Amino acid sequence: HDALYEGPLRPLLREEIPYLPHVGIGNSQYREECVALASAASRLLPIRIKVTSVTVSCYDGTSNEFVDKFPLKGV
Repeated sequence: HDALYEGPLRPLLREEIPYLPHVGIGNSQYREECVALASAASRLLPIRIKVTSVTVSCYDGTSNEFVDKFPLKGV
């Protein structure tokens, strides 16, 4: 994460916000669009990870608000 903000991106680093590892696929208010985004991303970026939980948040274009976190069973 820190290496991404070396060089020209350094002014964009928000040190007041702690970094939490995450995978952001995209968002939409429409479920079908979210599914399409995730499907396209999985074809373009084959990543092998172990997902143990899903966190739901609401981003209004300015701030991100935590909604809920769901552990995934059997992982």
